[in-house]
Formats: sequence, structure tokens, C-alpha cells
Amino acid sequence: SPGKASTQSGQEVEFDYAVVEADDLVASRDEQGRENKSYPKELQPRDRTRAASQEQIENIATKTRPAELMDNASVSAGAPIVGEDLVVESGNGRTIGLRVGHERGTESAAKYRRELERRAKEFGLSPEQVKGMKAPVLVRVRKSDVGDRAAFTRDANESGLAQMSVSERAKADANALTNETLATLDMGDDGNFRAASNRPFVQAFSQHVVRPSERGAFVTKDGDVSKEGMTR
Repeated sequence: SPGKASTQSGQEVEFDYAVVEADDLVASRDEQGRENKSYPKELQPRDRTRAASQEQIENIATKTRPAELMDNASVSAGAPIVGEDLVVESGNGRTIGLRVGHERGTESAAKYRRELERRAKEFGLSPEQVKGMKAPVLVRVRKSDVGDRAAFTRDANESGLAQMSVSERAKADANALTNETLATLDMGDDGNFRAASNRPFVQAFSQHVVRPSERGAFVTKDGDVSKEGMTR
């Protein structure tokens, strides 16, 4: 059945609910945290080898509450968001956690299956469909054309619950930089980031890389780069 969800910045996308086998989903990494070479690198701004991410996967496999992996108004929570090619755009940790839970046969995975069977009709599915599957995962298949898929994925992975680390943020920002923006970088001979000659770069970075919801922290009320902005 169709539905709508929004990113942290307010971008709304339409989707259809579907239930698929966990192994059919193209996640960024495998259960051991190894990189999946079939996954588009530009779509993964988070480093799933981090201990915090591995802990999240373990918690989903063993301790998650099923309702937290189903319907949600946000794309960064609830059932994973995937493209029609079943590449996970938001929810790699959730996807891998469910896959691990199903493979281990955890009680958490069993509860998830039972809840999915009970609520199947709410999502336009049938309980029989779920029962006949080895490792069912409820997903939201994105139908809206988002234009820049990598940019959408970065936006979709913004969450008030799981903030990126400094290194993750740096990688995401680097992926968002264009050659045009980099061409304006001019810190002068002394490497002063606040140099007047570098203002075009700061403005371009703020406009094209920093999200509208983040700009209040990136610049001061006078329009200069804040301390947090300088660190970033």
C-alpha cells in the first residue's frame, strides 16, 4: 500500500510497502561489517565498521521492538527505504540487524515476524505472504523521483537519534562537494580559512553542502563562519 515519509530537511517522498527476503536487499555491508562491493559507495555516508554502528545492528538483532521497524513518518526510522532495485537508501543498520536476527533465530526476530504477520493487511500485504518467507523484511519502496539519489540518501540518513561522527560527517561533506565549489577554495598563502579571498568557497559550501536546518549552527548572526562551522 502507498504512503509518504519525510527527511529531516522536510523533503517528502512517496513509497509503497513491500515485504522482501532479507538476502534480496542490497545493504552497504554484510553481517561482519565487511563492505558490500555491490552497493553504490556514494549512497553510504555512514561508516558501518564503527563500534557504535555494530552495536546498533546487534541491538536490532536481539533487542528491538518490532513497531520501531514498521510505519514511521520519517525516512530515517521505521521500515528501511529502498529503491526499486532494492538498494537500501536509508536503514542499512536496520536491514543488517534484521538479517542477523533472522539468521540467528533470535526471539527479537520471531517477535518481528509475528508482528508483521499480525499487521500485514495494514501495509497492503497478506499474513500468508509473510508466513511463507524465510527472512521477511518490511520495506518502503521509494516511488518519488528525487533527482540526485546520493543527495537524497545523505538527507535520508540524517536523524536526531543517530548523529554522524566527525569522520562520517567529513566523508559525507566530501561526497557532496562539487568541482565548482572546490574551485573557489582560496585561503591565501597563510592558509587562513577566514580570508576574504575564501568567502566564495564558504558561501558555496554553506549553500550546496550544509543543509538548511544546519546553517544556523554553521554561521554566526553576522554571517561569519561559527566555531562549529570552522571545525566542520
